[in-house]
Amino acid sequence: MKRRHRANEENLRMLERAIANKDPGVKFFQLQSRSVCDLYNDDDPRAEEKNWFLSFCNKNEVERIFNPTNGADYLLKLRAEALFDSTRLERVILARKRLLGDKWSFSNHFRTKEFNKYIHLLPKKDHEVVKNVPMGFIFTFESNGYCMKTDFGNIIVVSEALRHFFYYMNLGFLNFGEIPSDVKSSSRMIAIRTMLETEAMDFELDPRGKVPKNIHNQCTNIANKQIEFIFGHEIAHHLLNHLDESNTTLRPLTRRSLEQYGEQKNHVYYNYMQKQEFEADLTALDRPIFKSKMEYQYLVLAAILFFLYLDIFEAVSNYIYPPINSQKTHPKPLERFWNVYNSTKKDFHLFSEEQIMEFLNMTTEYKEYLIREHIPYNIDLYEMYGSIYLGQWRGEKLIDRVDY
Repeated sequence: MKRRHRANEENLRMLERAIANKDPGVKFFQLQSRSVCDLYNDDDPRAEEKNWFLSFCNKNEVERIFNPTNGADYLLKLRAEALFDSTRLERVILARKRLLGDKWSFSNHFRTKEFNKYIHLLPKKDHEVVKNVPMGFIFTFESNGYCMKTDFGNIIVVSEALRHFFYYMNLGFLNFGEIPSDVKSSSRMIAIRTMLETEAMDFELDPRGKVPKNIHNQCTNIANKQIEFIFGHEIAHHLLNHLDESNTTLRPLTRRSLEQYGEQKNHVYYNYMQKQEFEADLTALDRPIFKSKMEYQYLVLAAILFFLYLDIFEAVSNYIYPPINSQKTHPKPLERFWNVYNSTKKDFHLFSEEQIMEFLNMTTEYKEYLIREHIPYNIDLYEMYGSIYLGQWRGEKLIDRVDY
C-alpha cells in the first residue's frame, strides 16, 4: 500500500503499541493521530487519502487540496502532495505544527518575508500586475525558482531547499570571521548534497551544528537576499510578458519520488528562451525602487553569488547524473554571472573587481577539484542518503526518533 493511502487507523494502532512499550518515538505518533470524529467516513470514496492529510491540514484545507478552484488552492495542493515524497519532510511539518499549537495553519505557515519584501519595492504599476499571482515556497529540490502553468493561471514557486543551499554555501565560502576549515568543507558538502536530494531535509529537527550567532545572522541575511533575487527573476518574466503558452515543458518536482515509489507526476513549466533569462536577471535588479544604493548592491551581490554557487552544483550534478538529450532552459550559470556583472559593475562598489575575480577563481578551482579529485573517489558520499555535520562545530549529537 502506498504511503499516501495508509489508513489513519493503522497510525492509531501504532500509537497504542508505542505507548504500551514506552517507545521514545511516541511523540511523533501522537502528532499524527487524530480524533475519530475528525476523520472522513467511508461514505466519501477518497476518505482514506483525505484522512492522511488531516495529520497536518484542517478539513477546509483538505477540500481545497482535492477540489482546487484557484491558484492559491493549487499551490496548497502542491505543497501538501510534496510530503508524499519524504517521511522526513512530513516529520518537519508535524514538528512545526507542534511548535505553533493552536496557531497552526498549513496554508499560512510558509515564509512570505522574501517575496513580500521584493514586491513592496516594485513601482505601483508593477505591483498591481503581480500582487494576485500566487507565489511562495514549496518542498522541491530544484536549484531555481519556477513559474508553473496551471488551470487557474500561473503560480511562482521557489524550493525551501534553496534556503539551506544558500546558507551552507555562504558559510562555506564567505569570510565572516574565524571559521575552521573542516566546518567550511562540511558546509559546502551539505549544500551540494541538499540539492542532490541526498541530504535529509530535516535541518529544523536535527541542526547540523552550532554556528556562532553573528556568523549565522550574516549567512542568513545573504541567503534571504538570494531568495529575493530568485523571486524577482520569476516576477520579471511576468512583467516582461515572457509567458508564452506555446513555450512550455513537462517536468517533475522531485527526482526521489520516482526512485522511491516508482511514479512521478509531471507539472507544466514555462520554458523561457535563454536570451529572456538574461533580460529577467537584469530586470529583477533594475525594476525595484530601492531606498539606498547599498540595498541595490546587496541584491547584485546575492545574484553574483547565486550564479557561482549554481555553477558548482550543476557541474557536480552533471557529473553524477549526466544529462541525456535534456532541454536547456537556462543559460550556463557563468554566462548569467558575466551578464549581470558586466551590466552592473559601474554601479557596484561593494567589492572591487579584483575581489570579485578572486572569488570567481576560488569557486572555479573548487569545482574543478570536486570533479577531478574528489567525486571520482568518494562517489558514495554524494549518493548516500543521510546527514553531514559541521565538523568541530557539530555540537551535541542527537538520536533520530529519540531526541527528535
